[in-house]
Amino acid sequence: MRKASQTLSVIAFLLMMVPPSVAAPTTLHIEGVVLDKMGAGIPGTSVRLISKEMVRETTTDQTGHFAFASLPSGKYDMQASHDGFKSIIEQDLQFSEDSTNPISITLQLAASGCSAETQFPTISYKARSGRDSVVGLVHDLFDGPLVGAAVTITSETTKKPRLAMSGADGEFRFKELEPGKYYLKVSHTNYTETPKIPIWITSVNLTQLTPIFVTKKRETRLIICQ
Repeated sequence: MRKASQTLSVIAFLLMMVPPSVAAPTTLHIEGVVLDKMGAGIPGTSVRLISKEMVRETTTDQTGHFAFASLPSGKYDMQASHDGFKSIIEQDLQFSEDSTNPISITLQLAASGCSAETQFPTISYKARSGRDSVVGLVHDLFDGPLVGAAVTITSETTKKPRLAMSGADGEFRFKELEPGKYYLKVSHTNYTETPKIPIWITSVNLTQLTPIFVTKKRETRLIICQ
């Protein structure tokens, strides 16, 4: 009996000696809903949760609800997108142990026809396997891949720009960028400069962009929207 008591005392002493830093980090469970302007849930909405660490993605269920589990505390951006609706980004969301309220996002119907938003590239985040941080394409809206376009990417934090030129196939790449939020734009002597395109660079993802379309400064051909 004395031996068992001594063993328990030793175990208790060892537990007291474990530093707090050894304890498992707190993880969070975040829930939310995506609604239309009438308050109805939008099923099938793509929801991204973006941080410097990585991009997490999920899809809303039949009632418009979504959830993210096992999240570390920190700051995130959240993006929701669905065909027929304007995409929305909720920026600088701070999640901690006290973040217990569900998130509610309302999407507005997209305007029919052509708009500046329809000319923006689609951005996807894949698992990174090499040194590339960003890969994309620049295309003339009518004539395809554009060579010699200047692609500038600027960190929101440091404000320092980096430059890459599009190749013969219109492709450009940026390597080994620090994680964070960036703004990308395309310019060319004979083309109208694009608006700034917000993108994220994370520690584990490769950021990929579908073609960025540009038009000549004195383009006279018409775009017919369906």
